[in-house]
Amino acid sequence: MNLNKASLLFIIGISYNIFYKVVYAVFPLVGKHIYVNGLLSILWLVASCTIILFAYLFLKEFPVRSNQMRISLICMIIFTGIIIITKLPFGFLSNIDFTRRILFSIARILNSLSVLFFLSEFYKLLSDDIYSLKLPVKVAIFGYGLGLLLKVIGSIFYSRFIISGATIGSTHLYQIVSFLIVVVTNIAIINFLIRFRKVEDYNQLK
Repeated sequence: MNLNKASLLFIIGISYNIFYKVVYAVFPLVGKHIYVNGLLSILWLVASCTIILFAYLFLKEFPVRSNQMRISLICMIIFTGIIIITKLPFGFLSNIDFTRRILFSIARILNSLSVLFFLSEFYKLLSDDIYSLKLPVKVAIFGYGLGLLLKVIGSIFYSRFIISGATIGSTHLYQIVSFLIVVVTNIAIINFLIRFRKVEDYNQLK
């Protein structure tokens, strides 16, 4: 296994993540079908592992000279792992639903922040003439920034609901905007990874 193959698996994982979100958005009743929901969730967990594999091999093979990029990749591995653990149907958190939700929300925010820092540091490494890579990375940075903001807002409202029971009414617009941002951002990441896989010498990117 090398970084090029890990990038391909990451593309497949992100593609499944888009499919996963579309299925639950278009067919919300899928969540009530225990076998279909279980299968989709298991595949989602496998797809999430491709993030860890990509980050690990990027650290191992890419000539990373920025401490910020190195830290962001390590954080991606850690927080993605926490997200996976909180989604497992067994383990030390199996009977503590509230704790799982809190850990999952925090890990999602921190993981998005880690990816945002990674993309920003990677963007700084690219020379001005590599426009084919810079454009999708720039779109992904913008998308992750907006997505992170929406996750923070959602977590604030959720915390408010837990503490006081206050609701904010309909959340359809929030869900639609979040869904569109996630899809566009993931497509930008896929575009970046496709172009990144064509790079034969990573030192050419600088």
